[in-house]
Amino acid sequence: GYKILVGLTNNEGEAEDSIIEEFLQLNSAGLIIHPSPNVDSKERMYHKLQQEKVPFVFYTRYPIDGNTDYNRVLCDDVLGGRLATEHLIEKGHKRIAFYTNRYVKHTNDSINKKTGYELAHKDAGLTVDPQLSVSSDMFSAENPISDWVQANQVTAIFVSTDYTAINIMERLQNSGIRIPEDVAIVGYDDIRMAKLCTPKLTTVRVPKKEIGMKAAELVLSMIEHPILRHKHETIETPELVVRRSS
Repeated sequence: GYKILVGLTNNEGEAEDSIIEEFLQLNSAGLIIHPSPNVDSKERMYHKLQQEKVPFVFYTRYPIDGNTDYNRVLCDDVLGGRLATEHLIEKGHKRIAFYTNRYVKHTNDSINKKTGYELAHKDAGLTVDPQLSVSSDMFSAENPISDWVQANQVTAIFVSTDYTAINIMERLQNSGIRIPEDVAIVGYDDIRMAKLCTPKLTTVRVPKKEIGMKAAELVLSMIEHPILRHKHETIETPELVVRRSS
């Protein structure tokens, strides 16, 4: 019986604030939010939502601003990071890089994936080389990732998103580096393109449908039973999907 409005922010904090404000003006009953990486402008808007007692739930990501009262439905990204890295370690790799996009490197989901990457090294008795944790702002046409991979003897890369992983695969292949013979790649999310690219991408599948359903159930419960104490956090379990890239 509810109408659904969808607003796309392209990960821009100002656009997110504007869309939330518009939804409030339309007397929206509740909000499900995937926050943009830019935290500064959004903290005020989330505070306003709490002040006005508007039901809202974060999914897969939440702002790291010290507020412990947010309701959220997440993927266990620490486990996801472990699964990806353990797979590469089991394949015999010891020089494994962690790569993330510069726009999301400070978000909780990226931080948790990196934590899982580090824990997998620790469990296997391997030392984490801090030089192998990198983001896209380190590379350019003058400083390609292929040169960095060869200079640092990297044999595998765990990439925090599939989109970025597919892009890295293409750039490495264009430089004559074979996937997975020279460098193995594991992504994260299991987007549709992961099984259409060449080679098909090994990745960590995020249970998107389950997360969406749990987020909707939670916000509907908050709308229909506003005086009840609602569940603070739900965490869904990711799954490793092995394909050709590793």
